[in-house]
Amino acid sequence: NAVLAVNPKMLVIVEGTGENFVWWGSNLYGAHTNPVVLSHPNQLLYSTHDYGTSVFPQLYLNLDDPNFPHNLKDIWTPYWAYLFVDNPNPKPVYVGEFGDPLTLEVNKVWMRHLLDFMNGDFYLNGVNQLLPGQKGVSWTYWTVNPGGDTTGILMDDWQTVDQVKIDFIGPSFAPLLTT
Repeated sequence: NAVLAVNPKMLVIVEGTGENFVWWGSNLYGAHTNPVVLSHPNQLLYSTHDYGTSVFPQLYLNLDDPNFPHNLKDIWTPYWAYLFVDNPNPKPVYVGEFGDPLTLEVNKVWMRHLLDFMNGDFYLNGVNQLLPGQKGVSWTYWTVNPGGDTTGILMDDWQTVDQVKIDFIGPSFAPLLTT
């Protein structure tokens, strides 16, 4: 509220922590018991992160687990998705970072399900739960530049697009704005 007192048009983005065996930036569990209360509540956005095993081999990202990939909703829901899924007073959530090189099958399965989830298949059962006119979760792919643990949308020459990644995330792009 101190920031909004100086600039009442500011968007306040609250990012999760990295506690309890989830990704840094992904744990928004504390907002359940201690929600952020702003003088301008429509200017609050919660942000989370999610990655494939290239960043760290999380135990729940395991093709040998008979519950994988349907266990993913049980990971996402208590840490961040509860803010809008089955919530009578939903809050906006933004997946500020997600990514992976997509060289392993487990990560392709993970990303496919994360994209489905963000697009409204909140129970990972093939059914979109969004109401007519309702939008899914907004997101940013991490990262555009090449290199790093998730590699980028751009290849090492900084010009060529990684078509495998575009094939995965492209169907979830928001429509272009027109004038």
